[in-house]
Amino acid sequence: SGFTGRLTLGQRPLPWSYVREYVTALRGLLNGERVVWEGKLIEMMHPDGFGAPRPIDGPFFIAAAGPKGIAAARELGDGIFTTPPVEGDFSLNPVLIMGTVLDEGEPPGSERAIAAAGHGAAVGLHFAMEFGQTDALPGGREWAAIYEASPEEERHLALHDQHLIAVNERDKPFVTGEVLQAQGLALDHGAWRDRLAALEADGATEVAYQPAGNNIPRELEAFAALLA
Repeated sequence: SGFTGRLTLGQRPLPWSYVREYVTALRGLLNGERVVWEGKLIEMMHPDGFGAPRPIDGPFFIAAAGPKGIAAARELGDGIFTTPPVEGDFSLNPVLIMGTVLDEGEPPGSERAIAAAGHGAAVGLHFAMEFGQTDALPGGREWAAIYEASPEEERHLALHDQHLIAVNERDKPFVTGEVLQAQGLALDHGAWRDRLAALEADGATEVAYQPAGNNIPRELEAFAALLA
């Protein structure tokens, strides 16, 4: 439904009925079929050598949450793509993971850890604001007030500044080591292994790791070492 992408544009998410129609049309096109889209007949018109030969086969994962999204994933997808928690009863359930593996003795509030994992905490704060749940977060009311002070017509631009890249200036006072640890974003090697084992037990079939910070190779290598 384009939740993040749509909100970044100042729009609301698309209805799941639209997602159903879109995915059905896309699968038909990849199969080499003619489909009706926006009232007109369309097809992949690439001649040989100008595109992959049809049918183009591959698994479809529906990124979803909530009952309507999960129902769409069951109907249309070969699997579901989620953020924790795991949905649990899909044969394929990749899970998005953010965060950093702490060095031995490193506190979760270190400058490095916040640079590498703070983007994940900021996303949690932003989603809480979108769903009206900021009062449940430590400092949530104060944090939301900073964004509410922005003019409404440009608030979405402020809210998504540095989205999934870094911690922006508005979020910095609220993204602390305690928040990272509480959200499972800055953990040592053993705690990360326990978390991954719990996700697997709940039905996760793989993880999609999204690193950040000033040393991406270090983040990738440290996370990969968890599975060694």
